Amino acid sequence: PEMIVNNVLWGGAKYLVWKGTVNISSDMDSLNAKFVFEESEKNIVKGEIYDSKKLIKRIHGVVGKEILIEDVASKVKSSLINVEQMRENVIRYLPETAQEGLNSLKVWKSVKDAITKNDMVTAHKCKVQIEQEQRKRNSILASTGNLKDRIYFCYSPPSTTYPNGTWIFKHNISLESFY
Repeated sequence: PEMIVNNVLWGGAKYLVWKGTVNISSDMDSLNAKFVFEESEKNIVKGEIYDSKKLIKRIHGVVGKEILIEDVASKVKSSLINVEQMRENVIRYLPETAQEGLNSLKVWKSVKDAITKNDMVTAHKCKVQIEQEQRKRNSILASTGNLKDRIYFCYSPPSTTYPNGTWIFKHNISLESFY
């Protein structure tokens, strides 16, 4: 569907509206679906799921709230998704005092700060400097044969399971110890 952001130019509370139709079909079986997004007082989604040409499910609800799915044969409705009952995923970072010197949050802080201030020239300069410093560190590690051994990960060469090789966590840190 199209996504429209309202009140960008004229002020007021900004809100998103989805409008349009989405058709989904499966290559694996005869299932297909049609969903229609529209705006009334809220963002509404209505849909139908078919097995061949037989209507088997109806979907109706408010986007960002609750969407119900109804089995057409039995008329039983159940919640397909209920955003109000979902728990928010919380990202937990190591406290700054526990972060190593080359922790990504520390390394890229100057770039993040510049972008936040909409200073793209400074952000680019900081990014270039960080990348040059990383190339120097990689060059030193390569000359000592330790390029693929890092603080928290080590490189495992190609195998039948991982034809391109893989990075393996060393399990030498526990996030729980910081919280």
